[in-house]
Amino acid sequence: MPVFSFVLASLLNTYAIPDKVELQNEARMYALIVLGIAAINGISAHLKYYLLERASERWAIKLRHLGFGKVLRQPQSWFDASDHAVGKITTILVNDTDTTKNLIGHFIGNMTYGIVSLFGGMIWAFAIGWQLTLVGFGLVPILIITSELQAYVLQKYEKKQKVANEEAANLFYQMVSSIRTVFSLSIEKAMEEKFQFSLKVPYEIGFRKALICGFTLGLLESFNYFSKAITFWYGAQLVFQGIYDLKTMLQVWTLVIFCTTAASQMLATIPYFAKSKQAGKSVARLLSLSEEDTLSGKKLDNMQGKVEFRDIHFSYPGRSDTKILNGLNLELQPGESVALVGRSGNGKSTVATLLQRSYDLNEGTILLDNEPLKNIQLHWLREQIGIVSQEPILFDMTVRENITYGKEDATIEEIENVAKQVNMHEFIKTLPNGYETKLGSSGTQLSGGQKQRLSIARVLIRNPKILILDEATSALDASNEQIIQETLSQVQKNRTTLVITHRLNNIKNMDKIALVEAGQISEIGTHRELMSLKKGYFELAISGNI
Repeated sequence: MPVFSFVLASLLNTYAIPDKVELQNEARMYALIVLGIAAINGISAHLKYYLLERASERWAIKLRHLGFGKVLRQPQSWFDASDHAVGKITTILVNDTDTTKNLIGHFIGNMTYGIVSLFGGMIWAFAIGWQLTLVGFGLVPILIITSELQAYVLQKYEKKQKVANEEAANLFYQMVSSIRTVFSLSIEKAMEEKFQFSLKVPYEIGFRKALICGFTLGLLESFNYFSKAITFWYGAQLVFQGIYDLKTMLQVWTLVIFCTTAASQMLATIPYFAKSKQAGKSVARLLSLSEEDTLSGKKLDNMQGKVEFRDIHFSYPGRSDTKILNGLNLELQPGESVALVGRSGNGKSTVATLLQRSYDLNEGTILLDNEPLKNIQLHWLREQIGIVSQEPILFDMTVRENITYGKEDATIEEIENVAKQVNMHEFIKTLPNGYETKLGSSGTQLSGGQKQRLSIARVLIRNPKILILDEATSALDASNEQIIQETLSQVQKNRTTLVITHRLNNIKNMDKIALVEAGQISEIGTHRELMSLKKGYFELAISGNI
């Protein structure tokens, strides 16, 4: 811009040359220089956008990768906080990283261009004529102060709007992920109205932000014309007084006008910078999270699968005033099947969660083969535990990929073998592409029993030493429950198994049954032994509320 301004002023000055031949020669030379500047500017602008956009896209991808890695390495308690809801985290990883890249793709390029133009033009103009330069660039502080005030106010609005947008995004995620429930209850209209209401807050914030942006951008635009008028008037006075000739005035004037215009265009990107900066803060907070250490600790040789809970006291971090386990003691011998029964809310599922070390204990110790669980490598520990839960989670991938999650190097023979163990092999062969058939979102192409058997196959291919069955058949009908129960009976052999259930038929043949009451084991023994005691377990069995 400074070079173009100087050459353009020289070109305009040729119109005052009385000699036509000299005028044509001078004008032709400067016109060709302008064309050369245009060509160079075209190439440099292309390179600027290409290189900066390429760098910003790669940066955004890296931020998403690092951010997602951080999320995966957080403890379970982190996800329990309302600020870390799925919708909000997704917004940060997808939208905020995309917004943050504008700092590189647009703002840095425009800022560099504006600074070079402003200071390059200022130095050049001062060298030619300091009087007009001083007047022209004396208005720049007003421009900077206005922009700083705009940036300060917009930062506050951007923060509020970002929080409101995250709330709306999280609500949208919850609605879509629970769409079957929405349809079954016929509450589409109510959900739509709720979502529309959640959008009112960011709209109102955006409206107020737009008023500020409109006012300040209008002020910057008017500043350009005001600076042109005052510098042209003062330049004319300098020429009239004989201090400047026409060429000097034009050179200084064009340098001041073009370079301050470039600077004001740079400052016009402040609203985008404010938005990108606020998004960048969210991404930075995500990247600054400390990671749960999953790779340090012991790996047990020849693991047998003995598990012992000693005087366990536990409260969830978000509900520290509510004690879930209160001195629980329980022992599982290698290869033994133990069922936890009792009324809801007494801590049965919490026992299974603590065995996976999803949370830290308040007091007590959990031992695996007589080794404290906290001394064992977390990643290795979770590889030794297989979980079959009430609602199987399948991914929008192929049958083969769903089975091999957790063991990517599994052979086709291993995959078919576990499919046969859960009586799914023949069914899979009837699918359009066999094991390469995509299952759709959450395995919607399969029935509840088929999804459960597939999730069991996924556990079996890892060959875990410890098996946790958490209400594994409670969501199935009677026929499917019988099939799954027979499958589970087979896979429990030679594995230490912890079963959590409310169904009496599923636990009668267990090695042990433990009744959990008020966070403690109040009774333990076989079905026959506990029934003979005619205490808590007997009452639950008779009432059917196991």
